[in-house]
Amino acid sequence: MNRLLTKPLANRSLKDLLDECLEVIFGLPWIPLKPQGGIFLYRPERQRLELFVQHDMHPALLTLCKEVAIGQCLCGLAAQKRELVHASCVDERHTIQYPHMSPHGHYNVPLLLEK
Repeated sequence: MNRLLTKPLANRSLKDLLDECLEVIFGLPWIPLKPQGGIFLYRPERQRLELFVQHDMHPALLTLCKEVAIGQCLCGLAAQKRELVHASCVDERHTIQYPHMSPHGHYNVPLLLEK
């Protein structure tokens, strides 16, 4: 995170910054993750999470997860609970699926900005 925090933020788009955040997270040696995932932003006017940046997500998810309702699937559940949600495999909480989805687990970490 030091790498991100020491770079000037001026003249950088939010998308560029969040793309770099994904790159840093996937490069952490102490988190053995497959470098796939995304960052969602909350859109209060629609009560939905919007997939804002992603890396190497399956093409079906780019459509299916374009917008996720609060409480829906694991991403929406993490946002609703306001806490980390982990799944070590595809389970009943994965309400968004596509044909031939490979078995996987993942972490969903909500980042909150309190006013």
